[in-house]
Amino acid sequence: MIIVISSYLTEIRKVLLEYEIDLSNCLFTSDVHNWLCCKENSFFLINILKDNYIQNGFKLIIENQKVSSYSIAETHEGLAFLGNYSDDIIGGMIDTGNVYSYDEIEAFLYLCEKFYAIRRDEDGYFFDCGCNILTTSIYVLHKMIHLKAIGFEPVKRTYMIAKANAALNDMDERITVINRALSNRIGNAKIKCNQYSCGGNYITTNEEINIKELEDIQMTSLDLWIEESNFDISKIKFLWIDTEGYEGYVLEGMMSLLSRRKIPMYLEFYTELLDRSGCRDILLNCLEKIYSKYIVVKRGGIFDVSEIHAIKELKEIRDMNENIFLIS
Repeated sequence: MIIVISSYLTEIRKVLLEYEIDLSNCLFTSDVHNWLCCKENSFFLINILKDNYIQNGFKLIIENQKVSSYSIAETHEGLAFLGNYSDDIIGGMIDTGNVYSYDEIEAFLYLCEKFYAIRRDEDGYFFDCGCNILTTSIYVLHKMIHLKAIGFEPVKRTYMIAKANAALNDMDERITVINRALSNRIGNAKIKCNQYSCGGNYITTNEEINIKELEDIQMTSLDLWIEESNFDISKIKFLWIDTEGYEGYVLEGMMSLLSRRKIPMYLEFYTELLDRSGCRDILLNCLEKIYSKYIVVKRGGIFDVSEIHAIKELKEIRDMNENIFLIS
């Protein structure tokens, strides 16, 4: 039995398959907190280990951990985040003392300065589309003290935690959180809620999903929100979009904005998730109309400015799980 606990699960699976390892003999999880807080998985693992010397240690952790328990993760920068301890975001920050994806955020800010000449002392707004518990927005505003943020989060509990985190970091007057999902239309939808990782929540039409895992949410488009709010689009300096495969619909709902303003964008491009929601072609068509190039930013904030790709190359990619920085 191979037990894999890593944030590089996709890459590790590929290597194991190359070595003809039977994946049915492997257990995968992205975070040990996430794994141990799921009692079904944990007891399954204990049964496999049987009388192994670490069995008692696993039992002790399981018995003392509740899925509903919340913790505060404090970071090296003096920031603090409330969240479910079983969530890999909170668990990772508690373990490392680093803000979740801080290195990718730093890469984004560097690329914005390089390709859009945006300085860190500028004012304006950071738009966080799929803001989760606000780890990204709060870190960005910590680095850019004149900036404000607007985040969109559809899940009610996550939205409430996001507002709490804004207040916890004394940024509640700089951050506005909207309890809506961004899309290409107005209306209602259902979102599948991941009990152990709110970053894994996604909008779905799959009727086979357990009704207890679903939550009714409200959707709007960014273009409509801007119109109704009478928001000055010249103040929008950054776009960060991470909506678990719904990115195509989100972009289609902001095409009026993007056609009027050249805005640096950081976008999650996971082909499997885009295909799940059926919007990969929509996303590619939208990107081709607005942006000309992109740079891949890997986990850990790793990128190479000499490797700039044409947007049209994305159409040839069959399997990709990376984040990309868009260049006009």
